[in-house]
Amino acid sequence: MHDNALDNNILLESIKSKIAEAGGDTGSPLYLDGISYFETRKSSTGSGNLSINCIFINEEGNVCADLYRSGAAGFFDFICGKEISDLSERGLTEILYALDKGLWSVEDTGEVQGGRGSRGMTRLPFKIPFMRRVFETN
Repeated sequence: MHDNALDNNILLESIKSKIAEAGGDTGSPLYLDGISYFETRKSSTGSGNLSINCIFINEEGNVCADLYRSGAAGFFDFICGKEISDLSERGLTEILYALDKGLWSVEDTGEVQGGRGSRGMTRLPFKIPFMRRVFETN
């Protein structure tokens, strides 16, 4: 196994255990505060600025995220339920940083967000409480 893959597996397990410690049962999201970074790796998430809204454990036991991706020429995308194993090591490190520093909550207030995130990256100007809508409609 490649060292980078091993490092990512360790990060994934750390994130999953932090979610469990915080009481994030299957499907219960933890909302992250201002986690944004530039994804340069060619992956299924593609290159661009990624902002992670929330993370949760899906029914299969995998850690997933709802995230925003923005790029050149005003490109904007909202990705729901993306397994974080597809993110780069930088993305996993950012998530673990937020969990370790208490930059999360169990409820999304739906407030307008703006300004700078935890690492000085510009936050997107709004949040969509996707998980709340999914649970309310079911």
